[in-house]
Amino acid sequence: MKKILASCILVAACFTGYAQTGTIKASGQHSSYAAKLAYDGDAKTFWVSGNRPSKENPAWLELVFDAPVKIENLQILGRTKYGPHKGEVQVSSDGANWESAATFTMNDGKAYVAKVDKTAKQIRVLFYSAYDRGELPAQARSVHVAELKLNHNADAEFFASVDLTPKELSKVAQAVKKKEWEAAREGWDEYQTEQKNTKFIASLDLTR
Repeated sequence: MKKILASCILVAACFTGYAQTGTIKASGQHSSYAAKLAYDGDAKTFWVSGNRPSKENPAWLELVFDAPVKIENLQILGRTKYGPHKGEVQVSSDGANWESAATFTMNDGKAYVAKVDKTAKQIRVLFYSAYDRGELPAQARSVHVAELKLNHNADAEFFASVDLTPKELSKVAQAVKKKEWEAAREGWDEYQTEQKNTKFIASLDLTR
């Protein structure tokens, strides 16, 4: 593993969704856009690195937990026009020995979910290149990250945003409670189809 030639900034943070508390580290940060803003649950805030990202001297963010955490995936959301382009996700159990878990190439303005499937106390995201004003220069001035989200679950996020109280959705609600996502999706699709059919029939003029 190449030596990371960057200063380290530590910010205390409480990681939403986990019993563990820990710290978020960064290779550097802009004075008004601290590392903690990349892990605050708000996609409107963002971290700005303190250096130009490159393969030789990447910008990075690192999450450190008090105890080993099962990391299924990591969602990375960059700031539009200034977010990450290429990078790598690494994990460690001791902070000294790092294992590559995933490499990634991101599209501007689009979130990326890196499959990790590791148990570790630390996870680090290295940023090798970034967008700058929506372009891909030889070397961006910095990299902006709006949010990191561990173990992103699109199904859980979706069902948390919809109303499952109608009695027709009781089975879907039960599946969501049990985290049986396939059954929940199937039940939801069936419900949506029934709703469309009901609206279509209601729109027909049956008096002719």
